[in-house]
Amino acid sequence: MDEEKAMLWQQRIQECLSSGLSVKRWCKENHVSSPSFYYWKNRLEKKQSETSEETMPVFVEVTQTAPLQSDNFRSSLHIAWNEMHFDIMSKEDADLAAYFIRQVQHPC
Repeated sequence: MDEEKAMLWQQRIQECLSSGLSVKRWCKENHVSSPSFYYWKNRLEKKQSETSEETMPVFVEVTQTAPLQSDNFRSSLHIAWNEMHFDIMSKEDADLAAYFIRQVQHPC
């Protein structure tokens, strides 16, 4: 994909969406054909979705092999995720860490 042309169309699409006009009216006022507009909008959205799929996190199942004994260990499980660190010492800690991760993944 020609990056210069893609950037031009990304800018045009943003201008159209922020204009408050219908696509048909914006295209007419800016001398852009509607089919070209939709072609580039779909093409750029497809490229963006392909890129985001490549960076999707991968999750694996973690099973506990021994009972939690927080008296004998500093922590039973240590999770480092980006800049965050979780020390899982009980089921309540695991539930709280899972809740927090879900909230970070899907913010309001």
